Amino acid sequence: MAGADCSGFLPPADRKGIFGFPLPTGADTGNMISAPGRRETQMEKPDIFDRIMGWRVLRPLQPLYRKYKEPLLYLFFGGLTTVLSIFLYWLFAHPLGLDPLIANIISWILCVAFAYVTNRTWVFADKAHTPGGILREAASFTAGRLATLGLEELILWLGITVLGLNDVAVKIVAQVLVILGNYLISKLLVFRKQ
Repeated sequence: MAGADCSGFLPPADRKGIFGFPLPTGADTGNMISAPGRRETQMEKPDIFDRIMGWRVLRPLQPLYRKYKEPLLYLFFGGLTTVLSIFLYWLFAHPLGLDPLIANIISWILCVAFAYVTNRTWVFADKAHTPGGILREAASFTAGRLATLGLEELILWLGITVLGLNDVAVKIVAQVLVILGNYLISKLLVFRKQ
C-alpha cells in the first residue's frame, strides 16, 4: 500500500534503517520541535537536518546543534554558497575569459538565488507566507546582497587592479567579509523576528 507506515510490523529494536539509523514512523514524522531562538509559539516538523542529527553517531552533538542551529546552518549554506561563488567566478573569469568584475557579478546573481532559497527554506524560521510578503522578503534579501556585492567589487578592484594580487586569492578573502556581512543583514533586516 503506497504511503503506508509499515514500521509497526517490526519490533521496536528492529526499526533500523541503513547503518543503524532509525527509520521514521508515523509518530516520528508528526512530532513537533521548537529550536532555541525561535518563537515559542512556533512549532515545526523536524527538517532534514533535525533528522540527520537524530542519527545515533551524531546524538552527542544534539545539544550543541539545538542551541546553535541557525548559525550552524547559515555557516553550512554560506560555505556552499562561497564554494559555488568561487567556482563560478573562476569558470567565468578563466576558461570563459570574462573580465574579473563581470565574472563576479554573474557569479553573484546565481549565488544570490541559491542563498535566498536555502536561507528561506532551512536557516531562518520566520518567513513570509503571502505572495506580497515573499516579494518584499526577496527584495530586501537582494538589496542586502547588493550592499555586500559593492563591498566585494571594491575589494576585488583594489586587490586585482590596484595591487596586482592573484584574483582567486582576493576573491576568497572578499568572501570571508561578505559571509559576515550577509549573515548580519539577513538576521537583523531580512528574516528578523516579527
